[in-house]
Amino acid sequence: SSFWVRNYLTEPNTELHQPNLGFYLPKRPRLLLLHAGLATGGGPKPNTNKAAKSMQAAITTVASANPHLKPLVSSLRPSPPHRVRVHPPRHRPSTRASAMASSAPQELTITRPDDWHLHLRDGDVMATVLPHSARHFERAIVMPNLKPPVTTTARAIAYRDEILKALPPGSSFVPLMTLYLTDSTSPEEIKVARKSAVVFAVKLYPAGATTNSQDGVTDILGKCLPVLEEMVKQEMPLLVHGEVTDPHVDTFDREKVFIEKILAPLVQKLPQLKIVMEHITTMDAVNFVESCKEGMCFYNDP
Repeated sequence: SSFWVRNYLTEPNTELHQPNLGFYLPKRPRLLLLHAGLATGGGPKPNTNKAAKSMQAAITTVASANPHLKPLVSSLRPSPPHRVRVHPPRHRPSTRASAMASSAPQELTITRPDDWHLHLRDGDVMATVLPHSARHFERAIVMPNLKPPVTTTARAIAYRDEILKALPPGSSFVPLMTLYLTDSTSPEEIKVARKSAVVFAVKLYPAGATTNSQDGVTDILGKCLPVLEEMVKQEMPLLVHGEVTDPHVDTFDREKVFIEKILAPLVQKLPQLKIVMEHITTMDAVNFVESCKEGMCFYNDP
């Protein structure tokens, strides 16, 4: 059953119909599921305890082999199951309609997902958004572009405390904090961030590119190279908002030009730097990531 569901989740326009397992899901757009377990009403349930133990053993092995990563992996515990109710679609091919008419809704039990790009903001906005995120996600990478931005580890810890205090009672949600990179960020701050076991990444906003980015970077290689070199040593990922702010560049070309003028030279200069290229929107970005051999990963954030 995991094979069929994996195909259903990763292949576009795939129809999932397994009468012997007692469920039917219609065609849907492409989705990517990084880690999931499946349990259906009619099929055998996976040994989730065994899977959790295997994952924890792998985490323990990584921490033992890399002592400097122990603070980082302390949060990487297996997530509890998360149930998603799946109702049979109202509109399905007539050949299946009669067979499914009396079927009760099925349940998919998956690993509770993580949100790797979350804007909680603060104040009333955070109070509104946080309960919804905490209800559906186990952990989240929290963006630092507040006003003023989260530029230091001390501020990241304080912001994390604000989030934890605002959580609904009984919530197990874990905020993973980030720092806002500026022209004046110091290498020493990266060392403090790594030791904190609270900060997990540094976010690059080109100055003027997006919300609250006025304090962002104006010249990453000219002003931030020592910080980036320290990030390589500390294995601290760089999260990238990839677009140029030149008014002469068309909006739809901003990502492409950013890759050509900023990201490609950065990767060539520091091939060991771990980079996440966030919310990519062009084939140019996909092709660039696929061409990189070391360090870099990416995801498409709708």
